[in-house]
Amino acid sequence: MEATRPNKAQQDTVEVPRLVPVAQWANYAPWPSVLGMRRLVRLAPQNGANAWIRRVGHRVLVDTGEFYEWIARQNPRAGPAAKSA
Repeated sequence: MEATRPNKAQQDTVEVPRLVPVAQWANYAPWPSVLGMRRLVRLAPQNGANAWIRRVGHRVLVDTGEFYEWIARQNPRAGPAAKSA
């Protein structure tokens, strides 16, 4: 009898946040620029960016899921409903 592997829907999955080094941000997304991202990191105590910044030693990483949620919270009216109004 052949063992079958569970399909993707049957497997328990744990979503791992994608962490991108700030220095390599331009390889991941066109906006903001690396300099813009560094400015957001530098001003994190004032702008709330600590929610998506992960520091490992001297490396500064961006949790992309948290970053895009943070962006959405900055201007909640800029969603699909605002474009149709």
